Amino acid sequence: MAYFQISGHDPQRPDETYFETVDTFFEATKLAGMLLLAFWMARHQREAVMASMPKGGG
Repeated sequence: MAYFQISGHDPQRPDETYFETVDTFFEATKLAGMLLLAFWMARHQREAVMASMPKGGG
């Protein structure tokens, strides 16, 4: 759960808080890009993607 407030004043927080927030945003953005790329590949290169998947059910 996250709480946030938009205002002209930023209360004092340790720098690590900001580093963690930026790093988490970067990781989420990277994951979203990977998902978009996977979707694009599956849509436009379906045969190649299906051929690379393991055969049989789990």
